[in-house]
Amino acid sequence: IAEMPQVQWAIPISLGDAHKGYRVLGTNKDYYNHLQFGSRQHLSLKKGQWFQDEHGAVIGAEVAKSLDYAVGSPIIVSHGSGDISFMDHEQHPFMIVGILKRTGTPVDQTVHVSLAGIDAIHSEIMVAESHNHDPLAAHLGDIGNPDLINQTDGKSSSISAIFLGLQSRRDVLTVQRTINDYQEEPLSAVIPGVALQELWKIVGTVEKSLLAVSAFVVLVGLTGMMVAIMTSLNER
Repeated sequence: IAEMPQVQWAIPISLGDAHKGYRVLGTNKDYYNHLQFGSRQHLSLKKGQWFQDEHGAVIGAEVAKSLDYAVGSPIIVSHGSGDISFMDHEQHPFMIVGILKRTGTPVDQTVHVSLAGIDAIHSEIMVAESHNHDPLAAHLGDIGNPDLINQTDGKSSSISAIFLGLQSRRDVLTVQRTINDYQEEPLSAVIPGVALQELWKIVGTVEKSLLAVSAFVVLVGLTGMMVAIMTSLNER
């Protein structure tokens, strides 16, 4: 998909893990170079640098503030996306190498690691199961195994989604149809603008309903106040 002539850049992302309730997102340097927010603003680092290997992690501003983390702090990633996890990836700790500036987006509440790092923590679990469920023996026995993870090219055996930037907006529908008709794997291409319009239509209907209920509540309240005032005057 990234090699399609209409595609200008592609950002792979991998999800499924968390750290103390904050989502962990596996990606590569294209995330930092191409992702934009607001009025075409690029991400920028407040401290440190973008991760260079599978052991580095870059955290958002909210994560750093709420957990009181700094560059050099070690973190342990957990399986799942909840606040509480029953499987911590202690065999593959990460170290914070950078903190992003605040963006006012979900980026502030995200821990960013490399795709190789995501592959490493999951590969070690599978290797541990093959070593009679002994994670320590598996970790010590397979350190440095080049077949275990790909540590150099930033690629991954599997990802959750891809952010695509196109050469021209005129190619949006063409690329969407090509991805939806992809034969080797069932994929779904989503155009954010169209999806948001559909969401606002649903929310708009609910909003009108709530507005009608609010107007009815105000009318009942004003009627009750008028009745109370008229009753008071009548008693006088």
